[in-house]
Amino acid sequence: MKIRIELDASQVVALAGAIAAGSASATDRVVEGVRVAGDLTADFIRSNAPRRTGTLAGNVTVSGGGLEVEVHTSTDRNYEFYQEFGTSKMAPQPSFFPGADVGEEVLAEEISDAGALW
Repeated sequence: MKIRIELDASQVVALAGAIAAGSASATDRVVEGVRVAGDLTADFIRSNAPRRTGTLAGNVTVSGGGLEVEVHTSTDRNYEFYQEFGTSKMAPQPSFFPGADVGEEVLAEEISDAGALW
């Protein structure tokens, strides 16, 4: 079972465009915010993932672009699930969901700032 975090601002931009016919600079600001939020989410996960073998931290990647990015791992095992939620023998050591919270805060700030441009 894999954990994947998606940051998608396309509906926000579509709504803003419908309300105020959108501006290119506001849309560009949101696109940049999505990219930055994805990168910061991945950085947080890499920095806070357990380091026994380094496999999880070493396999966190960001893909996509524009208004949608995806933060995920490319391991062939379920490390991320067990680390995030724990097992009967190991306490949870979450990094994905706290990382998503960081990305969400950054994206919310960028969208708010872009709103001033519409």
